[in-house]
Amino acid sequence: MATVSLPQILGERMNDCKKLTCTGATVGQCLDNLIEMHPWTRDEILDPRGGLLPRWHLFINNRLIHENEMTEAVSADDKIELILTISGG
Repeated sequence: MATVSLPQILGERMNDCKKLTCTGATVGQCLDNLIEMHPWTRDEILDPRGGLLPRWHLFINNRLIHENEMTEAVSADDKIELILTISGG
């Protein structure tokens, strides 16, 4: 179980929710639980093969998590942040 902080673009579609408690033993399982609770987020966050879309970054306790680290264990004290990157020209 961990606390997941959401960016405004997702939170406003969840009644202005800023944080959720997600269950799971790993970062990936917590993300899966978020999607299970809010199925519409799948297309917002993941590509067709199930990886994070390039516009998203995932942090655990302020450390960037790469796609190959989704099996990293989490505890109830951990903070996961889903960050939407800024792009453009």
